[in-house]
Amino acid sequence: MGFIDLERIGEKRGGFSFYTAPLFRGKGYCRKIIQTLITLALQKNLDILYCGVEKDNQVSIKCLISIGFKHFGIDKDNMLEYELKLTPVL
Repeated sequence: MGFIDLERIGEKRGGFSFYTAPLFRGKGYCRKIIQTLITLALQKNLDILYCGVEKDNQVSIKCLISIGFKHFGIDKDNMLEYELKLTPVL
């Protein structure tokens, strides 16, 4: 189906990567798993989630933006950088 991972980058920031196998793309799985990852990040007291995406991966970019991620730069490997500022649910 795919994978997603989360690692702590500093005290309050988490970075993640994800992959969805071709057979499972376009079914909303990626969006659901990233939303679950956001819940996990909040439980771990993270304030920001970060993800790097290849410039030509428009499907992943569209998914991240639809969840609320904002583009903020390009990293040393020429990946587009996106982040989401997390807000705890009260």
